[in-house]
Amino acid sequence: MLRDLVQLHLFTDPLYDQNCYVLRRRDTDRCLVVDPGLQAPAVLRLLEQAATFPAIPPDLPEVVCEDDLVGGQVIAWQGLEVAVLHTPGHTPGSVCFLIGPDLLAGDTLFRRSVGRTDLPGGSWESLLFSIQDRLYALPPETVVHPGHGPSTTIGEEMRSNPFALHPTFR
Repeated sequence: MLRDLVQLHLFTDPLYDQNCYVLRRRDTDRCLVVDPGLQAPAVLRLLEQAATFPAIPPDLPEVVCEDDLVGGQVIAWQGLEVAVLHTPGHTPGSVCFLIGPDLLAGDTLFRRSVGRTDLPGGSWESLLFSIQDRLYALPPETVVHPGHGPSTTIGEEMRSNPFALHPTFR
């Protein structure tokens, strides 16, 4: 089972309630860091302190994006598949990551809320399409780990999200 293989660490920035996730295969020293923000120092401390993680070199180079992510892309990571879902709305390039029964939703979908669309390139219509036609197509038991706030499920949001109710529940 996926959750037996992968350990999920959550770091929340108290200033903006922004979530950063560190995923680690329990049987390796490899990890993925998703949505680092103001929590970067705490994440680096975890990586440095955990016996299973290699030390972080002091001269770590700046992270540079080498390739854009594409909706439908599947990233192979440590024998697992990370599916990229293109979910524009918060920004034109917003994506979510589906790893087995878990969705890292970024700023697309929150518990009883949605991402803001008032930033440059944001679009309310695109955000609703992304949620209702892409995310709500996932199984209702899919656990949503949002970019802000507590986790939820696709089923809960389809029934109870006042900003993006599924058409069946209107």
